Amino acid sequence: MSKAEKGSKFRMQQITSNPRIKSIIDDDLSKLLDKKEVLNWKSPLKKDNNYSEHRLNSKESIKLLFGNVQEASESFKTFWPQQSPVWDGIAVSNERDLFLFEGKSHKSETRTSTKAHNGEHLINQSLSMVASKFGVTYPNVKKNWEGKYYQLANRIAFAWKMKEMLSITSAKYNNVYMIFLNPTLTSYFA
Repeated sequence: MSKAEKGSKFRMQQITSNPRIKSIIDDDLSKLLDKKEVLNWKSPLKKDNNYSEHRLNSKESIKLLFGNVQEASESFKTFWPQQSPVWDGIAVSNERDLFLFEGKSHKSETRTSTKAHNGEHLINQSLSMVASKFGVTYPNVKKNWEGKYYQLANRIAFAWKMKEMLSITSAKYNNVYMIFLNPTLTSYFA
């Protein structure tokens, strides 16, 4: 884990454990979305293995977010290998919106290529499918989604998959939001 990634992880731990910071995030999101949002953080929490972060396709996360473990697990098996991306933060709002958080200290953190050794074909297939939903063509998928912006692309793909999962599970989320946080939040931690 790089120094920047450790810094992002630490900031997410501060957000989820400090009521003042949580309130600021709630207020900012409420203004941004033009509706009152109060987040119930699912991870990282101190009580869960000392701030463990979650893979969205893990049985623990599926049960936490969707309830129906079997049906959701099967859907993920055809979408991504077992080692899915790890999210810096996951929260559900009072308005039944699902929030997926990524902490990035530098733009360079979004420029990473895949390190997958197993399941690369399934990853590329899923990235291509989601990219086509957004009108991204093959040469750009190969170069950018599977190449230099892989981490950003896999987060977009998983946010899209979570939205799709709502139609096959009993979860009643209204929206799925992906939020990127950066070090400008340091003023919240004073």
